Amino acid sequence: MLAYAFPGQGSQSPGMGKELFARFPREVAVADRVLGYSIEALCLDRSGRLDRTSFTQPALFFVSCLHHLEKSAK
Repeated sequence: MLAYAFPGQGSQSPGMGKELFARFPREVAVADRVLGYSIEALCLDRSGRLDRTSFTQPALFFVSCLHHLEKSAK
């Protein structure tokens, strides 16, 4: 059995995923539509919004998924 573990709340930081958003524009567009806001703008924002649980959880999950997609493609 193969399992993937994603980091939890507390591991978020402004700028996370920065190198991934341009590589996965289709996935980013879907996330933006589902969430109703720009996930890239959220992750790059330094206003502190990323520290609010309602934003932290989807951001961490999405960036973790992008990392998984990147590793799986290799």
